[in-house]
Amino acid sequence: MQRIIRFSLVILALCLLTSSPNAQTPDRINCMDFGAVGDSRTDDTASIQKALDQAGSKGGGVVFLPAGTYRIEGNLNVPPGVTLQGIWNSPHHEDKTWGSCLFVVSGRGEVEGPAAIQLNPSSAVRGIKIFYPEQTVSDIQPYPYAIRGQGMEFTVENVTLVNAYQGVDCSPGHELHTIRNVRGCVLKQGIIVDRCTDIGRIENVHFNPHFWQRCLDKPDGT
Repeated sequence: MQRIIRFSLVILALCLLTSSPNAQTPDRINCMDFGAVGDSRTDDTASIQKALDQAGSKGGGVVFLPAGTYRIEGNLNVPPGVTLQGIWNSPHHEDKTWGSCLFVVSGRGEVEGPAAIQLNPSSAVRGIKIFYPEQTVSDIQPYPYAIRGQGMEFTVENVTLVNAYQGVDCSPGHELHTIRNVRGCVLKQGIIVDRCTDIGRIENVHFNPHFWQRCLDKPDGT
């Protein structure tokens, strides 16, 4: 009887371990394990890209961004089959927490430059907020697109573009895109679709200046 009880306790412990939201699985990578800090001051571009490349080298997986503010001084490329996954908290009146936020400081003045996040076939970005801390309401500056997708079946879901100059670019040749639950304050172009050779989906998109006004680092005078 005691052996049965001990065996049952071991099985229970294993089940709890594998069901833990923080448990590491072969297809889930935490960007913190690659040196990302998420303090808004440290450039986390290279660390996040290392995690993305690691997932890509294994044929795909999820790169997890815990809640934090990740400074991006370059660009991120999400390999085919890889998802960049954060914790999504969109700013509103009652709750101004950030969740997983990218502070993008690259591309100022470069309207035709590379996007902050490049998606590839069957890749995705989910559950993040993108904020441009050097953008001001009194002197709007051009920036490249926050997200650009190319190829087949890329996904943008549960994303807030707090004050992006340009939002999501689907104009490179592609098919079967999914853009769902995207919101924010986009200053020039929200979502552009061109050269789509098969049906894509755009659902539940909400652009409103309040998304910039209500965030923690709201522009002065709003």
